[in-house]
Amino acid sequence: MIDWQQLPQGTPVWLTIAIAVTTIFLSFTERAAKLRGPMGAMARWWNDRQIHAVKRQKDLDAHIDDLVEQRTTTRFQELTSDIELLKAQIDQLRTDLERERTAWRTEREQLIVQHEKELAEIRHSEQQKHEYIVMITSTLRRIEIWAADLGIALPPPPFQSYTEWLENRIRDPT
Repeated sequence: MIDWQQLPQGTPVWLTIAIAVTTIFLSFTERAAKLRGPMGAMARWWNDRQIHAVKRQKDLDAHIDDLVEQRTTTRFQELTSDIELLKAQIDQLRTDLERERTAWRTEREQLIVQHEKELAEIRHSEQQKHEYIVMITSTLRRIEIWAADLGIALPPPPFQSYTEWLENRIRDPT
């Protein structure tokens, strides 16, 4: 303890307090730990306490790092597994898409061939109908001219139906 009676007369209180605080703080240094007596023991105790606190902090940091590493590794493995699953699904979707594209192209080509065939059939049919109409019109016109030249009024002659005309045309293509 500080004996306030032994301090020189007129010593400011703040200086006394500053010296006391400085002495207390310096007593906790490594140099003070080398001293003998209660001041050295207190400094050694304080330094050991600080060393143990640092060791505990390092152990805690190492433990936290291990836990973070474990969690990161586990999470990374889960994400890697999810990514691989997604890649497999994407590959399957690509395969399915390519299969669908191939099927669609094949179907489209078949439809084009079928439509071209139907179009050719329709064109042929229309051409035959046109020829039939021209033939009937020409025949009617010749009959009308012949009857007019003779001054005969004829009843309308029986005409072939379109299907009858087609059958006759197949038998006699001239």
